[in-house]
Amino acid sequence: MAEPTAPCPSLTYSTFGSPLAVPEPDSLPHVSPPPHAQALAVPVSSPTPSSNPVSTRVQLYQQEGGVVAYDSSLNRDPDTLLQFLYEQSAKPELWVQVQGYHIESRPLADNGPNAADHAENGVHYRPEVVVDFCTQVEVTSAISAEPQVLVRQIDSIGTPTTAASLSSRVSLDSTTGLLTTDDSRGLRTFVRHIRSNWHGIRHEGRSLRDVLHEYTESRRQLKELRVQKEVEWDYEALRSDVEQLFREEGYQHRVRVRLLYRHHRVIIRSSYLLMRWLHQSLLRVYCFLTCVWLCVVPIYYVFLRRWKDDVKLSYAVEMPTHQFVRLHRHHFLRPFRRRHHGTPPLVDQELA
Repeated sequence: MAEPTAPCPSLTYSTFGSPLAVPEPDSLPHVSPPPHAQALAVPVSSPTPSSNPVSTRVQLYQQEGGVVAYDSSLNRDPDTLLQFLYEQSAKPELWVQVQGYHIESRPLADNGPNAADHAENGVHYRPEVVVDFCTQVEVTSAISAEPQVLVRQIDSIGTPTTAASLSSRVSLDSTTGLLTTDDSRGLRTFVRHIRSNWHGIRHEGRSLRDVLHEYTESRRQLKELRVQKEVEWDYEALRSDVEQLFREEGYQHRVRVRLLYRHHRVIIRSSYLLMRWLHQSLLRVYCFLTCVWLCVVPIYYVFLRRWKDDVKLSYAVEMPTHQFVRLHRHHFLRPFRRRHHGTPPLVDQELA
C-alpha cells in the first residue's frame, strides 16, 4: 500500500506551542519541524551554573535528534559529565501533526508478457492512500522547562541486592508507570525507573551519580551513554479529542495524530579514534556496499558497553489535551476547510 505523501504545513507560535515524544508510525512520512531555539531554565536542585560552561569546552556534533559529544573529560570526570548533562537539559522541540486520509482502489497497470491473460480475467486493483489534508502545530512552550530525572533500577529476585519486597517495588514503579521483566540473564528481574534530581535520588536505589560513575570508571574503548528526553502527555486523549473535532465538522475518513520531535537525546561516546571512526557516515556506506558490515557490526556490539535506558529526562505538558485542541481548533481545521468547503483562510486569533 502506498504511503501518504502530501505536504504538511507547519504552524509555529512564539506565544504558545509544542508536542511530545511518542513512537512515530511507520506508515507516515517523516516531516522535519523547523528549527526553533529554546531557552534553558535552571531547575531546582540543579548543579551550580558555571562561568565556564562545559558545552563550550567539548567538541559537539549537532544533529536533528540531539547532540553527540566525543571528549575525554566527559569520559573521566563524573562531575564534569553531570554539569554537561544539566547544560544540555533544555526541553525537546515537539510538534503535533494531524493527517486525514482515505483509501481508494486504483486499477493496476500490467504491461508484462501475461497482460492479455490478465485482461481477460478482469481488471486488477490495488489500494492507494490518498491524503485529504495535513497540518502540524508546535506546542513546545507548553512543556515544562524543568525535567524529572528517571534512573533505571534492576532488582533481581532472590539475590542479596533486593532490598525491597515485590509489593513495595510495584508501588514505587506505579509513580512512573513502568514495570517490565527481563530474563536475559537467566534471572527474573524487575526493571523500573525512579524519579531523581540532579544531585541524588529521593528513594533508596541506584542514583544518577551512580550511573555517571559507572560510565566514567569503565575502561572500555567502545562505550556510549545515551540520555533520552521524554514528554509525558495523554496521547490517547489527544488523539480522541482531535478525531472528535473533525467528526463534528463532518469528516468521516481516517484521522491520524502523530507527534514529531527534535533535540530529544544527548549522546556521550568515548573519545578514542576507533569510536569516531566507526560512526563515520562514509565508512558505514562503504561497509554496506561491500558487505563488510556482516563482520564489523557483530564485533562492534560485542565490545560496546552501552548505557542506553539508564537515565531519562521526563518533561510534562502544562496543558490538558482538551484545552490544547480547543486553543488550536482553527489551525487544525484550516487545511480541511480550505480543501473541502472552499472557505477563506481563518484569521489567527491572538493567544492569551
